[in-house]
Amino acid sequence: MKDSRRSYRAPSSHSVEVLVRGDCHKGCMENVSLNGALLHLDDLSPLAVGEACVLQLQVDEAPLPPLRIDCEVVHGCECLVGVKFLGSAEEAERRLPSLIKLMSDPRQGGDEYLERIRGYLADFCGAR
Repeated sequence: MKDSRRSYRAPSSHSVEVLVRGDCHKGCMENVSLNGALLHLDDLSPLAVGEACVLQLQVDEAPLPPLRIDCEVVHGCECLVGVKFLGSAEEAERRLPSLIKLMSDPRQGGDEYLERIRGYLADFCGAR
């Protein structure tokens, strides 16, 4: 199987909610990129490929509102769901700092960290 991903995927363990058809599915983000995410949901209700949903997660400390990203399901298998982020270039630019925060590893520092951030930005700018 060919891997057609264009962006680096960073491991993550953030709690998420997926809002679809009036239901809220809770789970955990397995990994995230500038273009999408892989989610592990707590329940066994797979979402249909092509289905629209909203990914909601708390990036900053409450009481700031959660980050909400319109998505489309691109893969679904039992509890694992792959989503791609939707929206305009303006929306992508607005959510870029939050996604980089999700992708940052606080244990990593120095030049390696800066190179990683440069890579994220190169992926983002190259995707236009």
